[in-house]
Amino acid sequence: MHQPLHCADNQDRGGNSVRVVLGGRRTNLHAVWDAAVVEAFGGSEGELAGVLEEGNTPAGRSAWPRGSIVDWANETFGVAKTSVYRGIQGSGGNYAPVILPADYAQSNWPVAAVQLERAGVRLAALLNRRLG
Repeated sequence: MHQPLHCADNQDRGGNSVRVVLGGRRTNLHAVWDAAVVEAFGGSEGELAGVLEEGNTPAGRSAWPRGSIVDWANETFGVAKTSVYRGIQGSGGNYAPVILPADYAQSNWPVAAVQLERAGVRLAALLNRRLG
């Protein structure tokens, strides 16, 4: 739910119908956010976990578990609209691919990092509530 295109509705199947070119490679917008944006971190999974842990503030740990799952989905929908689709015109799919800037994945890494932090904090809170 925290991958922004899992909660987006731009009549494009969550970005799967938006053809893009990133770094000379043809793909779709959803795939860019599933892989390239997270891979822009450049480290191992363990290093990524450490960076996310360091970036996780007490305020975030306190505030992020609040609200309902619907609230969280709507929040992620907002991230898709303000970050993922920024600079991409129209709605629905496209035939001619959108050429993304070479630094698209790297420049969107901070958005993905916050989403990953939120997901981790919320999952932990849900498990703590359920498992006591």
